Amino acid sequence: MILVDLKIDETRCDPLLDRITRHPDHAAMTAWLIGGGARSQYTGEKIGDYDFVFKDMKSLVLFRKIIRDVGAKKVSETFSNDRTRMTCEDFVLRYGEEQHEYVYIQMKYELYERVDVQLNTADFTVCQFYMQLGNEVKLGATAQAIEDYNNKHLRIHRMLMPMSTLQRIPKFVARGFVPWNNVKFYQDIIRRIREAPEQAITVGTEPKGKRYKKDWKDEFNIP
Repeated sequence: MILVDLKIDETRCDPLLDRITRHPDHAAMTAWLIGGGARSQYTGEKIGDYDFVFKDMKSLVLFRKIIRDVGAKKVSETFSNDRTRMTCEDFVLRYGEEQHEYVYIQMKYELYERVDVQLNTADFTVCQFYMQLGNEVKLGATAQAIEDYNNKHLRIHRMLMPMSTLQRIPKFVARGFVPWNNVKFYQDIIRRIREAPEQAITVGTEPKGKRYKKDWKDEFNIP
């Protein structure tokens, strides 16, 4: 996997990342913004959802403190299918008075020694973007992710949860992406589904056990 460093637009104002990087404890953690949120830092698109993973539990715990310090409030949490462990926590940060001036933050309980290990779990190559926060702030992606994004090509990287991946295809098509090769793209999907463990096919796309804070949308004035 070839990783490429990308230039961060220093003039861009981000309602969440600016607050995090100005926090006095920011340099003591290593967190990665992944997927569409990181890709938006490259494309200049507005971010609505931020997904974060971490190098270690210390970074995860510190990140939770930081986003609470900057005004984010927890709205839900998700547990594994057997309800023995938490898999993520969801927060909302309101940064203005208008109804649309808020962002979702998802803290995934996923720890990785290196960011390339996480990128290798992405279902589509165009999701292999990341932004590192902490002692070093940097933006990067795989070479294939950059090529496919610039060409608006949709290409499968992995299918850990085939049904979830299939459900995400229309979202990318609506954004102007097209299969990199119509025949090979769908042949690849069929092959991967055949090779996938039965559990990956039958288990739902979301873990069970999601709990929402009561009336959180009313609290944040979210329609």
